Amino acid sequence: MYKRIFAHQKYQTELTSTGEEGLNVAKSKLPDLILLDIMLPGLNGIEVLKELKDDPKTKTIPVLMLTNVGEEDIVRQANELGADSYMVKADFTPDQLLAQIKKYLKD
Repeated sequence: MYKRIFAHQKYQTELTSTGEEGLNVAKSKLPDLILLDIMLPGLNGIEVLKELKDDPKTKTIPVLMLTNVGEEDIVRQANELGADSYMVKADFTPDQLLAQIKKYLKD
């Protein structure tokens, strides 16, 4: 669903299915923005976020957490590690997500 929404906005997307794969793509392609879920096979989203923010090459890439996990301790941990935004999937519309994305992308 999100890929279709982004295609209508002319955003180029790269989807990955594991934390390790996402981390490797981020480090090799240096995207303008990363949408990251908490629930991932292998490295979870918190572990990926920590590695991204610890790496000088990727630490300035905006990371928007987009997940079904809304527990306060996880949200706090993501924010402390440097997540730029944290959105629980059930709590926003596609337009709200696009508004968040546009805040971090340069035209």
